[in-house]
Amino acid sequence: MGHIFSDETSVQIGGNRKIHVWRKNDEKDRPHLVPKKARSSVLKVMMWGCITSKGKGILLPVEGTINSTKYCQVLQDGLLPVADWYYPDDDYIFVQDNAPCHSSAQTREWLEERQIRVSQWPPQSQDINIIENVWRWMKIELQKSIDTIKSRQDLIDSLQRIWREIPDEKIMELYHSFPKRMAAIVKSKGTMTKY
Repeated sequence: MGHIFSDETSVQIGGNRKIHVWRKNDEKDRPHLVPKKARSSVLKVMMWGCITSKGKGILLPVEGTINSTKYCQVLQDGLLPVADWYYPDDDYIFVQDNAPCHSSAQTREWLEERQIRVSQWPPQSQDINIIENVWRWMKIELQKSIDTIKSRQDLIDSLQRIWREIPDEKIMELYHSFPKRMAAIVKSKGTMTKY
């Protein structure tokens, strides 16, 4: 039995964020160590994605605020094609967190109508969904091309390019770490872990 891990992430570049620079004492007068002035315009996008033990799924931009109706459409467009491709016999469990749009009556009904098995998470549980590591890695990679991003579509295109370039080995490492993550939570009795 496989698992499909999914989640959303918000990606924003620009704005008036403070930028901190760490440098040695003898480097304080070297201008190349000071970052360029931060972009004043803000570009922001919400992305939904999923990963499996068999590979990456789909990465989709989500327009506006996500509610139950929009989330069900994202699952229709993103989850179902991935499930059909990687698990044609429906031998998988869908893993999502307890966000309101994930646990709403409308979403539960949508999932039940399609006979999708969903992993149950306790309320207020740690977010140990392995896709969180993918989001972090993607945001770090995005910093390498931030100067080329001029529009929201550029941001989406960059994120989709980074998604395609994620090595399958990285996804497999995360997937295989899941039992260790669960054991760490049991051992810590639900308190913080290194994951």
